[in-house]
Amino acid sequence: MGDNRISMIPMPADIDGRVLATVTDYAGMLAALRDRADELRLSREAIDQVAGLPSGYSGKILGIGQVRRLNLISLGPVLGALGVKLVMVVDGAALKQFGSRSAKRHENRVRHGVLTQLMMRNRKDFSLMGKVGGANSRRYMSAEQASKLGRKAIKARWRKVKKHKRR
Repeated sequence: MGDNRISMIPMPADIDGRVLATVTDYAGMLAALRDRADELRLSREAIDQVAGLPSGYSGKILGIGQVRRLNLISLGPVLGALGVKLVMVVDGAALKQFGSRSAKRHENRVRHGVLTQLMMRNRKDFSLMGKVGGANSRRYMSAEQASKLGRKAIKARWRKVKKHKRR
């Protein structure tokens, strides 16, 4: 596989350095990143510069009144600018607490690549799926319910047309 960004089982040599924080949720991760920036005495502007982010972006991410959230694009550069990496570790206590509640998945029912398939669909595909799903749901409605739903859809469609014409 050509993608080396994710290593499911890190080797002990890959985990060098001290543990800065134990994080179990998003708020905890942000707090740990803020603490790391403070420890390094880095201003938010300096983080932006090093990470290659737009000016003021990390202040919006790491600020107390958070305006933006870390995302697929900003996570890697922010971690790099702060000189940290994320390591997933098995949490035995959480496993004991929640492990017995979860049902094991059936491997023969797992469909790989579903997200990729959905991302490659276009508007026409989703339109067709909506029509098929709508026809299927109307099959189990009375004629009165289906008529009421149809009137609601027509009104919604005409509202869109009228709103578009006003622009």
